[in-house]
Amino acid sequence: MSADDYATLLKHLAKIDHIQQLPDGNLILGLAGEKVVRSRDFYAVFESAEELEVRHGERVLGRISAASGLEPGMCLRLAGEMWEIKVIVVAQKEVLVVQAKEARQMLFEGSGAPELHSRVAQKVREILLGEAVPRYLSPPGQAALVEARRLYKKLPEGSEPSGSSRVILPWTGTRAAQTLKAMLEQTGLEVEFPFFPWIMQVNGGLPSALRQLQDSPPTAADLAASLPLAEIRTHKFDEFLPEPLLRARAAEEWLDVNGALMAIATLR
Repeated sequence: MSADDYATLLKHLAKIDHIQQLPDGNLILGLAGEKVVRSRDFYAVFESAEELEVRHGERVLGRISAASGLEPGMCLRLAGEMWEIKVIVVAQKEVLVVQAKEARQMLFEGSGAPELHSRVAQKVREILLGEAVPRYLSPPGQAALVEARRLYKKLPEGSEPSGSSRVILPWTGTRAAQTLKAMLEQTGLEVEFPFFPWIMQVNGGLPSALRQLQDSPPTAADLAASLPLAEIRTHKFDEFLPEPLLRARAAEEWLDVNGALMAIATLR
């Protein structure tokens, strides 16, 4: 961390009363800082994810993590059925749902899984295009692989037009997929991940947007400047960091411009 960044951090912590400076120059905890330090979770390395209870009428279907992208209209699968989120009651930590008529904007609990490297995604594609069946697979596993290959080979490579939208299989990692989404949104397109990071749906003029991005790609700093803060607050105590440092960190560890450009070249 540079001296300038450290100074930015200290000034921000003073502004939100986490620290105070004495006349002799020493720094001490402020009142807000003392409350944080006294919390039983202060010394824990990892932050415990907040959970919400999912209810349909009087029936409790289960619990889900309070994901940053959670919103009414999303669908989730619980108790073997598909449900649509109607209301999120923050005070009671409840999510009220009704049975979904169709699956859209699916929320996958795996969205909080460890980061996926692009080599893993490429290996998955290689296996789907191959013919060999690993000996260690159980009979159900072998049947699932055969069915997955059959379905994948029916899809067109690249993107599939569907009305005004296209469905894309980027075959890339978490960071590159996040970056590709941010790039396309910067060109004015609407982008969703029905299944992150494997399946992307894009509404709008995709071919021209890809050409524009390949000819004049944005920098990581440019992209980070437009990202929603809720998406890049991924570490414990991020709510206490100043916005410039959050965005600078996102540019370094949340985005992969080179990986996104490789995916764009393949799609084109």
